[in-house]
Amino acid sequence: MQSESVKERFRAEREALGLPPKEEVLIGEDGLPVTQEQVAEEIQRYDDALAGDVEIDIGEDEPQAKDVQFMAEEGKPGKVTV
Repeated sequence: MQSESVKERFRAEREALGLPPKEEVLIGEDGLPVTQEQVAEEIQRYDDALAGDVEIDIGEDEPQAKDVQFMAEEGKPGKVTV
């Protein structure tokens, strides 16, 4: 999601680079392209649920992260490190 001033800056940069205008595509809660009306309907459904005292599912829980040492050095196969 970008503000109008950021969109305008990127549009000008694309034009200066000779690139075609970028088509704005709206994405629904299922990750597929939707129309402006469908986005408005989704927002209205959430607003209605928030107005009531209903628990809202806004996404899936992330799985537990494994305890991994990022960028840990590994020994070469066939070599013993002491």
